[in-house]
Amino acid sequence: MFRFFSLPLHLHNKNVNVKSKTEPRCIVAERVAGVLLLVAGGLIYLLFRPRVLLMFLVADSMNAGGLVDCLRHMAADTTMPAFVVYSLPAGLWAASYVLIADSFTRTQPTAGRLLATAIVPALGLASEMMQWAGLLPGTADIADAVCYTVPYLVYLLTKKTK
Repeated sequence: MFRFFSLPLHLHNKNVNVKSKTEPRCIVAERVAGVLLLVAGGLIYLLFRPRVLLMFLVADSMNAGGLVDCLRHMAADTTMPAFVVYSLPAGLWAASYVLIADSFTRTQPTAGRLLATAIVPALGLASEMMQWAGLLPGTADIADAVCYTVPYLVYLLTKKTK
């Protein structure tokens, strides 16, 4: 039952092969990390962004507006850099998506995994380019484009192909 929290065998004995990344606890750990990144981005957004944005309407519709207001009151004296408030949540959400998509496509061929994990970062980058071109409302920001792109680049540099 508590085996999920035990150290991998390769940390105990250097002669034992590293377990496959398709092992259930690796997949679960990747999904948990993805959810934590999603929550972290959401908390930054809810605590420090203006209350008129869509996410607040969602919180209100879930009867969580009072909780959000309480949390915002507790964080009212905290100052965050503009990058953390306005760009980092998008990067955390993109990283979350990449991790979770990768965890669900572990058994797929490399091309399918690359395509599946690229969807959200590509859409985020496309939305920034459309804002630059004036085709989409919003404020184009290079920091946002970087935050959408970096998680996928890290994924490409660290993933192993089949």
